[in-house]
Amino acid sequence: MTITTHRRTFIKAVTSGVVASLLKMSPVNARPLSLPIGLQLYTVGHEMDSDPAGTLKAVVAAGYQQVELSPLSKTPPKDLKKMLEDVVAPL
Repeated sequence: MTITTHRRTFIKAVTSGVVASLLKMSPVNARPLSLPIGLQLYTVGHEMDSDPAGTLKAVVAAGYQQVELSPLSKTPPKDLKKMLEDVVAPL
């Protein structure tokens, strides 16, 4: 026994299924462990090389609360620590 499905019937069934699944979808939790969202500074390496203080200010302005330092940084650790303290102090 063969069941014939028309294209229009198939599209209606698929569309209603997708809509139903979207309505039941729970919101996505971007912070499942309730930890702050951080940024690995190697991803902005070129910017860190040209303007480390400005880049850190932009990272904070974008809403990041933690950073992971890059071992590839050309900024001396003492200078980087001072910049981080200057950026975080106003918060």
